[in-house]
Amino acid sequence: MFMQMQYLLNDFTHHPCNVSNVASFPLQAFDHQLITFFISSFQFHLFSLYFLSTILLNSFYFLVLFFSSVFHFFFFQLFSFFIFFIYAISFHLIFLSFYLHSQYLFSANFKQRPANKVNYQSIYLSFFLSNLQQISKAIKFKYLLLSYSKQIKTGAFNYFEGILASKQIVFYLSQQFPFIFQDQQIKKFIYKK
Repeated sequence: MFMQMQYLLNDFTHHPCNVSNVASFPLQAFDHQLITFFISSFQFHLFSLYFLSTILLNSFYFLVLFFSSVFHFFFFQLFSFFIFFIYAISFHLIFLSFYLHSQYLFSANFKQRPANKVNYQSIYLSFFLSNLQQISKAIKFKYLLLSYSKQIKTGAFNYFEGILASKQIVFYLSQQFPFIFQDQQIKKFIYKK
């Protein structure tokens, strides 16, 4: 059971969590303590996944805004915003249902936790710190997207700056979502000078 939980926990993180000190836990603590730790880590991963999805949506919004302003495709922009709106609402509802369910499991598991001296907070803290760098990069990138979008709306962007910004956006997203950006044409677009 411990190996299955460790595999799931590592699978739910961008970088494998450092759970080497979990091996020193007493066996009787596995039933509740490890499950409680897993649920709290799953909640944190949901938050990071939600944050990255908003970056993906903002990136899509920027690319549509840029190319529609260059080529003046009004109907393309209108259709893209409609798809963007549907996707955003759908994902928010899915995320909210998962988060509320994990909140319920977390609170219920907390109440029936046995009174022992096992401390999972230190493991959760190391898990949080290992993802903190990724989240800080995501926050900086989110504000970069907002500044790009404002420049487009004010007309301060030219075509070449837009292409360069698009390459930066696609390059960042290819690092965060490698399973999406496996196409060779996308890689050529990123690395073409």
